[in-house]
Amino acid sequence: MKINVKKTKSLRLEISEDEKDTLGSKKTDQIDSLTYLGNPISKDVGCSEDVKCRIAKAQGVFFCC
Repeated sequence: MKINVKKTKSLRLEISEDEKDTLGSKKTDQIDSLTYLGNPISKDVGCSEDVKCRIAKAQGVFFCC
């Protein structure tokens, strides 16, 4: 398996920005949030974004018909 470093991004929770992730000798891009299995995950490790996302999805289902 080959990992494409240009396409690889990392999200590190509750770790300082000074520490960079590397694959081999190349650094990976750091991101602030991502969506995993339909749920948003962010650096602040809170659930407020997840709750907002779920409410918006539920409203979309109820108001479409």
